[in-house]
Amino acid sequence: MRQSDVVEEATDRGFGLEHGDRRSGPGDDSLELSALAIALTSSVFALVAYAALEGLKIRLYARLLGSLRDVEALFHKAGHKADPQPAQALSSASQMPKRAPTSA
Repeated sequence: MRQSDVVEEATDRGFGLEHGDRRSGPGDDSLELSALAIALTSSVFALVAYAALEGLKIRLYARLLGSLRDVEALFHKAGHKADPQPAQALSSASQMPKRAPTSA
């Protein structure tokens, strides 16, 4: 045997190519099908779980919005007016200089 043949054979074994010449038996096909079925089933379960979590998130946001509306109604019922400070902040912001002063 030449040295190049030995290196090629060792490389083939290292990459798992020594089984390439064999034909797959009937057991290998069922093993591949079961692995594919498991992968497909887990993907479907993951999608269903994701959809359930998204639905839960929507329900939680709806409850949060309802609670905020209740708080707003109680706030208005108590007779509080809207805070005038945001309008004052806008008018003072327009009086600020456009650029920062440069130092000499």
